[in-house]
Amino acid sequence: MAGQVVKLIVGLGNPDARFECTRHNAGFLAVEAFAGSDTGTWLEKWEARVLRVRRHGSDALLAEPLTYMNLSGRSVGRILRFHGLDLSDLLVVHDEVDLPLGRMKVESGGGDNGHRGIRSVIENLGTDRFARLRFGVGRPRVPGADMVGHVLSKFGPDELDALDAALKGAVEAIEAWL
Repeated sequence: MAGQVVKLIVGLGNPDARFECTRHNAGFLAVEAFAGSDTGTWLEKWEARVLRVRRHGSDALLAEPLTYMNLSGRSVGRILRFHGLDLSDLLVVHDEVDLPLGRMKVESGGGDNGHRGIRSVIENLGTDRFARLRFGVGRPRVPGADMVGHVLSKFGPDELDALDAALKGAVEAIEAWL
């Protein structure tokens, strides 16, 4: 695909198969839903899995860091610098426990809210001034339950319809951001 990459959309998650379809991989799930049936090939480059797509007449790069969540910023920074993109060209999609499953929020800037992947991106870029799509995964159903165990858990069978609807909403949100 010819043309210069003008946007970078990064989904945060963990690369191992054991993390597939977990709440913490909501960023990966959303980016993969956005890629849809695109005929391109995912490549491994810049410590990430990347796919170049063409949307709205412009080339965009979809990325899933392979560094694990806590080091995601390293990959994001490398891709951004390689392509000479501005922070305004970056959208990071990540799980958000403070939003119920199915709810999303697009915002620019702000702290990491305890999210270690976002913290890594902020530390690597030296700023928090980038767009985020916060993908709601909800809090544990049992008060006081372990948050790490919750975000690393798979979506339950009773949540799959809501997850499917949320992924469709995430695709629409990414399209609107573009």
